[in-house]
Order: sequence, then C-alpha cells, then structure tokens
Amino acid sequence: MNKIKRIIVGTMAYCFINIKTLLVEKVSFVWSIMLPVVVFWINKSDVKTLESLVYYWSYMVISSYVFGLGIYAVETRESGYLKTLFSINDSKISYVFGNIITQLIYVFVCLAIFNILVINEMKYEYLYMTKMSVLVMILCLPIGIGSYVFLIFRCLYISSVKTIATIFLFLLLIIANYKTYFNVYNLLVLVPRIISGDNTVLLNYIFLCAACIILGTIGICWLSPISKEKR
Repeated sequence: MNKIKRIIVGTMAYCFINIKTLLVEKVSFVWSIMLPVVVFWINKSDVKTLESLVYYWSYMVISSYVFGLGIYAVETRESGYLKTLFSINDSKISYVFGNIITQLIYVFVCLAIFNILVINEMKYEYLYMTKMSVLVMILCLPIGIGSYVFLIFRCLYISSVKTIATIFLFLLLIIANYKTYFNVYNLLVLVPRIISGDNTVLLNYIFLCAACIILGTIGICWLSPISKEKR
C-alpha cells in the first residue's frame, strides 16, 4: 500500500513540475497550436469531412506525444536534470505516468484551442469535435509510449534524436497523401479511417499499437538518470 501511495504521490509531483515547465515555455505552446491552424486555413477548402479534420488532430497529437514523452526523457537524461528528479523520487513508473498525464492535459488544451479557432469553417458542433479529438488522443497514445524506445540508443545525442523524430514525423505526413504500402501502419492514415468507421484497418492498428507498447516498455526498462556524458 505504501509503495502504491508513493507512486501516486510521485506521479502527481512529476505532473506538477512538468506543467510548471510548460507554462514557462510559452513559445513552443503557441507554435504547437498556430502551425496546424495556419496549415488548416491554407487548405481549408479541402477540409470538409471529419476524416480530413482528424488528420490535423492526429498530427498534433502524435508530434506532441513523441516530443513530450520519449524525446523529453532523453533530453532530461542528457542534461542531467533527470538525475536531480530521481534524487527526489526514483520511481520510473511515477516518472512515466507523470509525463503521460502531463501530455494528455497539454494535448487536450491544444486541441480545444485549435477547435475553437477552426469551428467556423466546420459543420460540426464544438462538443462533438471535442469528443472526437479526445478519441484521437486515446488512439494515438501507443505511439507516444513507443517513443520511449529512443532511450535504448544511448550512443545518440539529443540533437540526433530530435532530428530522427522530425524526419520520421515528416515522412508520415508526406506518405499519408499517397497510396503506398507503408500507410497500412501510418497512424495519420489509420486513425482518421477508424474514426470514420472503417473497421478493415483495425488489425493493422492493433498490431502497430502492440509493437509500440513493447518497444516503449523496453525503452522504459533502460531508463536511467545517468547521462552518456560524464559530469
């Protein structure tokens, strides 16, 4: 019981620290919202269906999860900040859960503001858009967990990890507009199709989620506050 209480207290503490950090980094918060909004307004004539709108939500959610979970863990480790955090509470479970809860809150706020800014161009009610965007948050969460796989590659610096993640997300974005085999495991394609009621992609989605969770769990097991650089 004491161990569970310690994990819960640690999770809330990490969540509180992360939210305070996000409130300080206002530029990245604004950029996370404004970039999709600008792209939406440029292409608003093509965004007429829910599936098209889900495409924007999915990209916002996936990029936030990848950079806010896996890459954030690598960044805190390499900066030495993770060592300081673990000196207070060294529970990996608390650290991971705290980060996940933080990202869920962060992504929800981003999506809520995005929906407000684009609702005049859509035929859907705001509450319905909110419900659907929350569903997208849940469906995309496994890839966020999978991003912890970056913790395994200790030979890579944080700058390299960010570059790899940026290229990966950019490729997902590009190939989503083409008919290619790789789209059978592209969440930017799978999630909109699932939301629209296409059950033919469920097996591919389940397989991808299972792979992400397994890889992410392995990465979390490798989680250590010790940086590759001696300090």
